[in-house]
Amino acid sequence: MKQLSAEQIEQLYLFVQNNGVHYYDLQTELVDHLANHIESQWMYNQNPDFEDALSFAYSGFEKNSFTTLVAARTKALLKKHMRFVGSCFVSFFTFPKLIVTVALFFSLHSIFLIDTEVPIFQLSVLALQLMCLAKFNLTKKHFEKRLKQKEKVWLLEQLVYKSTTMPATLFITGISFQFTDNFNGPGVVAQWVLSGIFTLVFLHNYIVLYVIPYRAEEYLRDTYPEYDLV
Repeated sequence: MKQLSAEQIEQLYLFVQNNGVHYYDLQTELVDHLANHIESQWMYNQNPDFEDALSFAYSGFEKNSFTTLVAARTKALLKKHMRFVGSCFVSFFTFPKLIVTVALFFSLHSIFLIDTEVPIFQLSVLALQLMCLAKFNLTKKHFEKRLKQKEKVWLLEQLVYKSTTMPATLFITGISFQFTDNFNGPGVVAQWVLSGIFTLVFLHNYIVLYVIPYRAEEYLRDTYPEYDLV
């Protein structure tokens, strides 16, 4: 049976890329589909040249199907990524990390007990925002540097290195000021509630900005067995 050459396979990758698919894992999935379709044509008729066979294979896709596939695959990998974040998050509520979580909770609560004219509470919120923003920018720059050093980019790799904590941080800012009485800080009940919210958001940001990027290579190899081969 007539089969595609290595050069023709490369042409398929270029074709898929030129049609808006820039992630290597998605390119490979589409190239495999197109290649199988082309070689299936050649099983019954070996006369059509490569370009005609490719055009026929591509015509089998609905309009914007490449875009639809990218969106569907992104959604699936995002769910996988969130499950991984969730598993890391849950680990902080099991021994021995639970000790760290409890210590963090009471440390944050102690901030609200400080009796001072200085708005410690508001300053703490601002400090959290600035730290998250600084780390997010560093992580983003690290990913962009990686892109310059390699030709192939994986979709999950972008999710790992471009995950943002800003929505969570902005959420806690809005909630915190709802609980404050002018600049006098939260009441007794709100102190405990906000201590819990701060703890959860702090752990989430720490996992997204530190834990997962640190384990990125292992994480990507588990998802893509061929990650080290390309």
